[in-house]
Amino acid sequence: MSRPSGGSRAAQGFTLIELLVAMALLGVLLASLFALNLSTSRAATALQARTQLLQESQSVQNYLAGKLGQAAYVFPVGTTLTLGSGYSTQPPSGGHSWTIGTDPMVAFVLPPRKPAAGLCRSAPGPDTCYTFYAFYAMKRSDLTANASGVFNPGPDAANDRTAWVLMEYRANYMPSGFTPTVLASAQGRLLMDYLRPTSQTGADTNFLFRQIDGVSATTGQETPGSTTVTVNLAAQRQVTGQTVSVPTGTLPTTLTVYPRNVGKPVVAN
Repeated sequence: MSRPSGGSRAAQGFTLIELLVAMALLGVLLASLFALNLSTSRAATALQARTQLLQESQSVQNYLAGKLGQAAYVFPVGTTLTLGSGYSTQPPSGGHSWTIGTDPMVAFVLPPRKPAAGLCRSAPGPDTCYTFYAFYAMKRSDLTANASGVFNPGPDAANDRTAWVLMEYRANYMPSGFTPTVLASAQGRLLMDYLRPTSQTGADTNFLFRQIDGVSATTGQETPGSTTVTVNLAAQRQVTGQTVSVPTGTLPTTLTVYPRNVGKPVVAN
């Protein structure tokens, strides 16, 4: 009995061209799935980074408002302060002298929690002494290049050249009429990472704090210590080739604080 010469196409198998076409279609499908997965992964990473920046920004806003709101004295515009001599207290202009109203800094003094005569020198601390505070900005690259241990947030090649950080400096303060002084006993600590300045060029280096000192209604002269402080806070980070900003857009979140212990200022027109 002779075998049939025909038969179904399935029995005969696929031709080489058909196999190549099938493999090409499969490759296109796999590439599409990979691109979709990559896009989803990048979106999830960006969303996570934005959530972290938002949480940190809101936390820092509350912290700044709380501290500034309790101030007993705010150093007026034009005051020059020197904070130590290390890497963590250097202004953008170099050196260690900061000028209020020019450099991105606000400086103020908190009253002791439990004031008592003579106790500050024998038992210094926030309960018995005035406390000097300063919030200021510095380049992230300057911090990561010099800080060690827990003081270093870690290098980030995608952000170190452009990002700034918000620092906090505090020290016991025994004032004599709140005379500006050199404060060399403390180190600046990281308060907020990935700070985005609204301006880094020209004369407008103080992108972070806007300060208006109170003006006497009778003399028309500034009253040092009676101040309005406006904080312009924004965060920005490069993640997987994307720019993540909080808040979105170019405008920062604006927070205005009237230190309650020095009174709300009367500002001249």
